[in-house]
Amino acid sequence: MKKEFSVLIVDDDESICKILNLWIASFGYWGDVANNGIQALEKLESGKYDIVVSDFLMPEMGGLELLKSIKNIDPHIDVIIITGHTDRTNYCDVIHAGASDFLVKPFEKAEMEAKLSRVVRERRLINKLEVRSYQDSLTHLNNRRYFDIKFQEEILRSRRQGFQTYLALLDIDNFKDCNDRFGHPFGDQILCQVGKVLLEGTRQNVDFSFRLGGDEFATIITQTSLGQAKSILGRIMQAFSENNQAHTSLSVGLVDCSGKEGPNEEAVAASVFQRADDALYRAKAEGKGRLVVVLNGD
Repeated sequence: MKKEFSVLIVDDDESICKILNLWIASFGYWGDVANNGIQALEKLESGKYDIVVSDFLMPEMGGLELLKSIKNIDPHIDVIIITGHTDRTNYCDVIHAGASDFLVKPFEKAEMEAKLSRVVRERRLINKLEVRSYQDSLTHLNNRRYFDIKFQEEILRSRRQGFQTYLALLDIDNFKDCNDRFGHPFGDQILCQVGKVLLEGTRQNVDFSFRLGGDEFATIITQTSLGQAKSILGRIMQAFSENNQAHTSLSVGLVDCSGKEGPNEEAVAASVFQRADDALYRAKAEGKGRLVVVLNGD
C-alpha cells in the first residue's frame, strides 16, 4: 500500500534518528533521516516531504534556523520541533517561526504518534478544501486561480533543481460557432472532452493541466525535453481529433520557461505566459489545429 505522507527526521544523534524512523514506519508513514540541518535542506531541495521532525539544538544549524529555511523553501511543509527545553520563550519562538507543533524530551511513542496524527488530519482537511477551491467544477481540471499559484511555483522549482519546464496554452477552434449552433450543453461536452484528453495525455503528479476559463486551457509540462513536450501535446491533439465533435480542433502555443525576463517569479511567469499567448495566436492565425513552438530568444 502506498504511504500517503512522508516524514523527514533531523537529528545529529544517529541512534535517535534510527528509533524515530522505526516509529514513523510503524505509524504508516514513509520516513527518511538527515543528521544535520544542511543535509536536511539538501534533501528538501531534491525530494518531496510533507512533514519535518527536527531537534532544536544541533551543531552548525539549529532547529529554529532550519525551520525558517524550510518555510522559505516550501511554506506548506509542516515542522514539528523536538526540544529538551520547557522554557515558554523557546516554545513561542518556534511557533512564531512557523512550527506546527513541538515535543518535549523525553517523550513516548504514543505522544509522537498523536502529534503526527493531528498534523496529518489538518493536512487532509486543507487538501480537501484546496481541491474544492482550485478545481474547475465542469472539467475537474485545476482552475485559473490554482494556475496563477502553481505556475510560479514550478518556475522556481525548475530553476532551483535544474530541469526544463514548458508551458502550453490550448484553445478549442470553432468553439463559439459550435456553441451557438448546438447549444451550451453540447459545448460543455466538448470542454469535458478536452479535460479528459489532458488528464489522460499528461503524466500524473509531474505535469499539471488547467482550465483557464471559457475554452482556453493550459498545461505545465515539467522535467522533460522539448521533443518530449511536443510528443505529449501531439498525442493530446490527436486524441481530441479522433473524437472530433462538430469540426472542432485544438490550437496550441508552446514555450519554454527559461530565461531571466523579470526580477521575480511573478514577473517571469507573466512574461512566459505572454509568449505562450502569442504562440497560441500564431497557431490560430496560421490555420488552427496546429502546434506553434516559440523558444526563449526567438
